[in-house]
Amino acid sequence: MRFLLLDRLSVRPVLTVLFSVAVLSASPPFAAHARGSDEGALRLGLRDTGVCFGNADHWNGARFNFRDSGVRSVNGLNVTLWSPRENPDARIRGLAVGLVAPAARSFQGIALGCVAVAGDRMRGIAAAPIGIGGDRMTGVAVAGLGVGSDRMRGIAVGGLGVGSDDMVGIALGGLGVGSDKMRGIALGGLGVGSDEMHGIAVGGLGVGGETIRGIAIGGLGAGGESLEGLMIGGLGVGGESIRGLAIGGLGVGGERIRGVAIGTLGVGGESVRGLALGGLGVGAADFRGVGVAAIAAGGGSARGVLLGGLYNRTDRLKGFGAGAVCLVREELRGVSLGLVNIASELHGMQFGLVNWAGNNPPSRRLLPLMNWHRGT
Repeated sequence: MRFLLLDRLSVRPVLTVLFSVAVLSASPPFAAHARGSDEGALRLGLRDTGVCFGNADHWNGARFNFRDSGVRSVNGLNVTLWSPRENPDARIRGLAVGLVAPAARSFQGIALGCVAVAGDRMRGIAAAPIGIGGDRMTGVAVAGLGVGSDRMRGIAVGGLGVGSDDMVGIALGGLGVGSDKMRGIALGGLGVGSDEMHGIAVGGLGVGGETIRGIAIGGLGAGGESLEGLMIGGLGVGGESIRGLAIGGLGVGGERIRGVAIGTLGVGGESVRGLALGGLGVGAADFRGVGVAAIAAGGGSARGVLLGGLYNRTDRLKGFGAGAVCLVREELRGVSLGLVNIASELHGMQFGLVNWAGNNPPSRRLLPLMNWHRGT
């Protein structure tokens, strides 16, 4: 019996406060009589400063209201029980707490909503179990489902996702992160996508964007029109233009590759400049640099070093080529090393068991161990 009485005594003040806020906020005649005005609010203090119950449009201190409407500014504590009707000009500085969803033109400080938080401009900390949305957001925003803003600066965490037109800072999305322009760090459970990305992006499945500068890591893959920096894809990395270091679990491919490309199966592109390492093969229509493959290496035109474990095939090779079989269909300028070396036109040397040079005199076209041709 004693414990039951204590429970009732502890709950009663809370119920009394909530009842008072609801009555004073929703009963204009009573509030006006207490205040002696038509603003519908009971003000305890001087010069709009102190404690207020009701819909005062301007207040400094602690303000409690059932539902805001037409508020101009609040400096201090603002507590509401319901989402506002019309609040286009409200500016709240300090701590804003809403039982449903506080909303204002601008929040500066801390905004907490039991469902959501909405504001044109937010500066500080905002948290809600469902979502947070605003035109401009600066600071920290944490929401159970998602965070969205036209312009975001700071840290944003969304249980499902984070989205923004222009994002600078750190974004964490349970499913994904997306933005037109992104600078900083983005982590998405499934993926990260942006038209223009600068910084670090990590996606459980993948990372994609038109332009990526920095570090991109995708569980399955990383891709974009222009990639520059470190790119790692569980399956592969692909882009129209790749500059830097690209590592693909299966392969790396692009129209233009500049730097280092490593693929468990292979590396290929229209134009490759740098170092290419492929577990099975390496190939490019235009290759410049060093290419190494366990099975086969080839291309249209190659300059540098091209090594294929079993097969090395090019149209034109200038430099050094090696493989069990080295085939140069048009012109070899340099050295080839293999069991079988074949060149339609040789300007250099061949070393192997069988060496054939199509532009040599008939007596020296096919030679064992070594073949050569001098001249232009």
